Formats: sequence, structure tokens, C-alpha cells
Amino acid sequence: MMVDARELNDKTRIACDICIVGAGPAALALASELSGTNLRVVLLESGGPEKPAGETADAVSPPSRIGNSKVKIARQLGGSAHAWHIRTSRSRSGVRLLPLAAADLEARPWIPGSGWPLSHNDLMGYCIRAQLAFGLPPLGYSVQDWEEPWARQLPLSSHRVQTSIFQFGDAQAFLGEGLRRLSISDHTIIYHHVTALELLTSTDASHVTGVRAASSAGKSLTVEAGYVVLAGGGLSSAGLLLASDAVQSGGLGNRHDNVGRYLMDHPLLFGGDFIPSSRRLFAAMSLYDLRSVRGTPIMGHLQLTDRALREENLLNLSMMLFPREAGYREHVRLTPRQRRGFEAGLHLRRSWQRKALPGSRTVLDAVMGLDGLAKRGVDSLARPKSNITRGGWSARPDHASRFGVCEVVHQAEQAPHADNRVRLALERNALGMRKMTVDWRWHEGDIAATMRAQDVFASELEQAGLGRFDIAREEGRPVEITSSTCHYMGTTRMSDDPRQGVVNGDCRVHGIDNLYVASSSVFPTGGFANPTLTIVALAIRIADTVRSRLGLALAPAPGGMSDLAADADAAEIRGR
Repeated sequence: MMVDARELNDKTRIACDICIVGAGPAALALASELSGTNLRVVLLESGGPEKPAGETADAVSPPSRIGNSKVKIARQLGGSAHAWHIRTSRSRSGVRLLPLAAADLEARPWIPGSGWPLSHNDLMGYCIRAQLAFGLPPLGYSVQDWEEPWARQLPLSSHRVQTSIFQFGDAQAFLGEGLRRLSISDHTIIYHHVTALELLTSTDASHVTGVRAASSAGKSLTVEAGYVVLAGGGLSSAGLLLASDAVQSGGLGNRHDNVGRYLMDHPLLFGGDFIPSSRRLFAAMSLYDLRSVRGTPIMGHLQLTDRALREENLLNLSMMLFPREAGYREHVRLTPRQRRGFEAGLHLRRSWQRKALPGSRTVLDAVMGLDGLAKRGVDSLARPKSNITRGGWSARPDHASRFGVCEVVHQAEQAPHADNRVRLALERNALGMRKMTVDWRWHEGDIAATMRAQDVFASELEQAGLGRFDIAREEGRPVEITSSTCHYMGTTRMSDDPRQGVVNGDCRVHGIDNLYVASSSVFPTGGFANPTLTIVALAIRIADTVRSRLGLALAPAPGGMSDLAADADAAEIRGR
């Protein structure tokens, strides 16, 4: 059932077994896993079916920027799935998926605070189940699962660099049938246009009794719940804990001042140019294009091996390869005004696709930078423009002879640092919530480790006789495309030691017996992989934990997001 909370009376009280704050992929996967029980499940979403606007969409007014990038929080039914913009077909958009590597979960002595309190094997079992929630088969991410006679991995013989595979989940798995099933469920109610303001607790803050929320200024409701799960994202989950300070000073789960700290993201970098030793190499690189294999969108990339991460004091780093014509940068160079116009044009297209009205500033930037839009438009027609959001270059009949260089793009790991943090300011929004501020920087040690990783890629490609990787640097530093990919991690980090984290290995908040967090905010470290697959895996794991605590069998409803998971439990993702 779906209810517009703005139509409820003031001071409405709702009782349920489980209250989930948020209605993004993690929240929807969690609710779907519980839909096979008779548990009464309530979801609270600050947005609605439409693109949000106004104060009711601001659970905690977010900071404006992280580094050189705008903070983006999706306030809408379906959450971040609305922001997935990788074109997996003419009519489909998706998200890049990859499990964390084994070394990503291990304690690495050169990264203080690293190490997850759960095993890689345990997490991978839930990643298999999460695959199904994204509409993907329970297949692996190693290259052997996806190679074809005409699409083989590059012949790298070293133990330091390997080829691996991204898969791409479909946004409609959460925006389409999955959301529809929950909306007609007798035991699940999704309240939209309602913002969680505060978690209510017992007098000793050891038990959460419910959630106080508001649908508009001066109009409140209270949800009384046996269990509460925060699934509102990496910033909002920490913000709600900090705001819930009526009983526990400093906020819930914050006895040791860890809530909001250790904020991590994935800087996106222009790595430079890979110049193959022979043009014939382009004919053998189809595996590294975004294309469909047996009905699944995939894309090959290079990454560091676990052994290299363990032995060489590196932070993890991906290497994506996009073939280009020689001199390609001269064709696409834009002035700052033209770039603003081009980016505004992309925003206008996304707004049109979502049937939403763009902001006046976006329209103005598009008009003022119309020549930038035209320049990029002409260039995209004249030349294949594969990038991180689209593929297809290998389908061109002339691809083996057309290209002379590969543009390299990296997604970089950032280590956890206590001084990278979000906190609440004194200023409040229209709903009475304190606004959020952020202190974040890319530390010099992280930058140095990333450059060492780039050097490893360059050395291995040259040693294999594949070509030369000319690394791009500006003032002795990597070239940032954006400092944030909106992967907000670490602010409610996971640790078995309450002094070192906010939640335990089951994602339950330390010291509180019925409060969980299903978000990238629990990540102690983030690797380079998009966190979405792991977030959904952890949400499914929380569902199992709650069912176990309540003595319920693992019996998802027919047609639920995990209805195929029984056969997948024994499956194994190769290439761990």
C-alpha cells in the first residue's frame, strides 16, 4: 500500500513491526525480503513518486559540496535508482556493479581503521542474492565467466594487475515491478512525503521505540516500531542519528564520537592516455566495451590484484579504457562557460526523461552555453563517444582501424580519516531539522598511494608489451574529473569494537538492541567499487538477521525480489 502522508491528520500514530527510513534500493530490497512474512512493515520516504521539491524533501538539509562536486541526495520513491544513468540499451538505464575485493575487507596495516568484522565469503553469499534483486543472473565477475572467442582479456602475466568485469543492474528492478509489488502488499505500507526527524528511545537509549516524522511544517506523525532500519543513505543516516539526541547527548550510537566521521567517497580521475604498441590491439579489446553478453550488460576493466594491495601499501584503483582517435582532446575542449552549458544540457535531458521541471539556473546555463552543447553534439555524431555512461564502440565496423589511443578513467579508493566528517549546524530548515555541514578533503597520503597504483598499471602494461600508459598529472597530482561520485561512505562505520565504530558486524547500532543501518555509511573502507551491490547485500543480510531474531523462516513471497535466491545460496562467485 502507498499513502501520501500529507493527507494524514496531525499527530497520527502508526504501529508496525519494522519501520524502514527511506525507500531507495536498500530499503526496497529489505522490505521485499520481509514481504513473505506477516510482519507489518512501514517505509518512510521524504520524497514522492514525482521529483521532489520544497522543504518536505529535506530530511537533513545536505551540505552543498564535497570537494569540487555538488552533494546529491535522491528524495524520491526509488531513491538513487532515479540517478542511475548508464545507458545499458536504448531504453534502459543502469548502475555499475562489482563486489568488494577480499583485500578491501581485510585489515591493512597502512590504513588505520581498516578491516570489516565479517568475512568476504559471507558477504559474497549475500551479493549473489543481491544480483537477483537487480534482475541479474547469479554469475560471477571474473573474466572467465564472460570471455568470448572474439573478446578476450589482455595478456597480462603479472600478479599485480588483472582484468575483471562490471555488470550493470537495471533501474527498473527498483522503479518498476519491484516497487509495484510492495505498493499492493497487504503487510507493507509506503508513506511518502514524510521526513523522519528523530528516533525515539527508551529512557536509557538502549531501545528504539519509534520514529517521529513530519509531512510538512507543523504537521507530525509518530511510527511505533519493534525494529527500525535506517536506509536513507550515507549522509542522511548519520544525520538522523546525530539529530536524535534527546536522551543520549551527541546523538544515538555516538558515545565515542564516531557518528558522521570517516566520510569517504570515490574520486573520479582522468588517468591519461594508454597508447597501444600496435593498432591491432583495438581489434582484441571488445571485452572492455560496455555491451550485452547473454542478455547481461557487462564491461571489462583493469584492477589491482589482492596480492598487490596486500604487499605494496596501495589503495585500490580501477582502470577503465575508452578508445579514442588520435588528438581526441582537441575536439572536445570546452571553455568553462561552454562546459556549464553542456552539463546543463545533460541535466535538462534527464529532467525531460523523468518528466520533471528543471531549475531556472539550469535553463540559463544551457542557453548561455549553447555553443558548448552544439560542439559536443557535432563531435558525438562525428566520433564514437564511449565513456563511463555508455558503450558501443566495439560494434562499429571500423573500430579496429579508427582508434589510436585509449582515454583512461580511474575510480579511486579513499582511506577513512576521522577528520573527514559531517555534522549538524545550529541553523534549522523549515521542518525544524538542523542543517548539515561537511569537512572533507583528499588527504596527501591517499593521493600518494593512488599515484603509486597508477605507476603499477603503467609498469605492468609496458612489461607485457601492450603499450605505454602516459599518466596525466597536474602540479604533481592526479587529475580530478570530480572529487565525489556521490558514494557517501563511512559515517556510521562498522566495527565489533564500539570505541572504533557505530554499528557491529550485523549492522546493528552499538548499545541499541533494535536499530540497524542499511547504507554505505557502515563501510569501514570502500575500495573503488560502486557501493550499490554491497548496500543491497547488507540490506538482505539485515532482513535475515531480523527474521532469525523473530524466529521466522527464510521464506520470501513468490515473485519477490529474492524469490530465486534459494537456488543461488549454494552458487559461488568465481574470481574472488
